[in-house]
Amino acid sequence: ETDILGIDKIKKAVGKVIKNPDYLNDFSAKINTWLEKANIKILPIFDLLQKTGNIPERDMFNTYNMGVGMSVVVPASEADKALEILNANGEDAYIIGKIEKSDTKITII
Repeated sequence: ETDILGIDKIKKAVGKVIKNPDYLNDFSAKINTWLEKANIKILPIFDLLQKTGNIPERDMFNTYNMGVGMSVVVPASEADKALEILNANGEDAYIIGKIEKSDTKITII
């Protein structure tokens, strides 16, 4: 068992986080969402779309979410346990980033 702080289809979540990161919070604290693109299992089709269409990386994340289907936000101290539970139940779960208080809204590293 683990605490879940937020859950959303990434189709909405990444776009919302990039456009309005505060939606994951209580709308009063400032947060920064760090997306670690090296951790995201990006399918080759997204690289092809980006190169062929000359699409900026931020637009790719905003529009296509780079193939990530669902996001679950848990306390950092419970991330390993959440991964264990999700993967044991047939999900292909992995960490794509972190959320922290900051004036910066979104960082893709």
